[in-house]
Amino acid sequence: MIIPLLQQLNRLWVRLSLAFALVVMFGVMITSLIGILITTSNLTILDYSDVLVAPNGPVEILANYYEEHEWHNAQAFMAGLQSSYLQTDAYSLTFSLIDNNGSVIYDSHPAPDDPRWPYIQFDEVVPVRIDGIVQGYLRGIGRYSEAFETQDFSPQTMFLNWLKERIWLMSFIGGTIGVIAGIFVSRSLAAPLYKLSEAARGIAARDLTQRVPVAGTTEMIQLAQAFNEMGAALEQAETLRRNLVADVAHELRTPLTVLQGNLRAILDDVYKLDKAEVASLYNQTRVLNRLVNDLHELAQAEARQLPMRLQTVNLQEVVARVVDYFSPVAEAENIQLVVSVEENLPTVWGDFSRLTQVLNNLITNALHHTPEHGSIFIELKQVDDQLALCVADTGKGIPPEHQPHIFERFYRADRARSRNTGGAGLGLAIVKAIVEAHDGTVSLQSDGIPGKGAAFTVLLPIYGS
Repeated sequence: MIIPLLQQLNRLWVRLSLAFALVVMFGVMITSLIGILITTSNLTILDYSDVLVAPNGPVEILANYYEEHEWHNAQAFMAGLQSSYLQTDAYSLTFSLIDNNGSVIYDSHPAPDDPRWPYIQFDEVVPVRIDGIVQGYLRGIGRYSEAFETQDFSPQTMFLNWLKERIWLMSFIGGTIGVIAGIFVSRSLAAPLYKLSEAARGIAARDLTQRVPVAGTTEMIQLAQAFNEMGAALEQAETLRRNLVADVAHELRTPLTVLQGNLRAILDDVYKLDKAEVASLYNQTRVLNRLVNDLHELAQAEARQLPMRLQTVNLQEVVARVVDYFSPVAEAENIQLVVSVEENLPTVWGDFSRLTQVLNNLITNALHHTPEHGSIFIELKQVDDQLALCVADTGKGIPPEHQPHIFERFYRADRARSRNTGGAGLGLAIVKAIVEAHDGTVSLQSDGIPGKGAAFTVLLPIYGS
């Protein structure tokens, strides 16, 4: 019984509520005490008649009544007025109303010999004036009992007692409202944290789609945004992991099947174990090795964890080096490399070897799609605050239905191309991942018309822009 209660008290909203309550009650009590002390020290000595003529007192109330109704129905009105004033076993304050002709309109005074209040504190008659003209008189008599004969019933004491009662009553009401408001505020402050803890438990249970509403105070908004970003990053990492596993399983199946079949055939003496067969098996292992390396590199790039040595890079040097490497290959296939590079181009911020790999993959892709006696155009120029590197070929182009998927892993627009002749379908996916890791973009332009080929354009921000 006690332990669950202590656990409830340890909740954040309970602690905040108690803190709010203490602060509110302390503030109200201090304010009330200061108000009473200031009033007491500054209160002047009052005559008994001042009780009757005080602002919003009986005389002013009767004057307002007379202006609207004269003395019609004044008895009922005076009865209501009398009921709002103090009358107990200890003390009695009673009124009588007399018109300007001396006729008694209302009288609530007890008999002079009433044993309940044998002592008279004051007996005052005050005129009721309207625009300076007397329209009646209000008589007030204050009486008290023998038990309270020694009590101070001066007007200032009565006023202070009345004021204290009202102040403490308002303090209680204000404190209660403050406590209730504190509970609501603390619950509203703690509610986002409760939702956050529930979402965290969901993520711990492998539900990576958990998100929390971005609302509340600035700190709660920042916390919710950070949590949602963390959840999105975890979900992306899990997606990348699943994609990698699925891709590896899918792409390794064929070369492994070939290896297994050939080895089985050798064991069954279907194939002879000669150099040609060993070379075939070795080529399959190279395919596997290249595939695994490409997958690992792609996974690192997509997760923004690809190792890079960042520095200022002159893309003119990248183009020159890659063109020198591919020139003999293109010449052997009767394909012309046409290079166009602007002079005095600014540098970019990136990894020289990775950007070289991007151009390598793009030219390799162009060589695979460009027929004999075709051309590959390599252009480097400045476009606003970016450098544009474009690789275009004169192949048969890429049909529109394939273009949205061209940068997806293992996607081949030409289904007739095998892994051995066309690669694993990872080259363009790696290009996209590396370019995005450099805060750049890569795009494709192709009409899908044979002879017009396809053009891939890489945009990289200029260093310092």
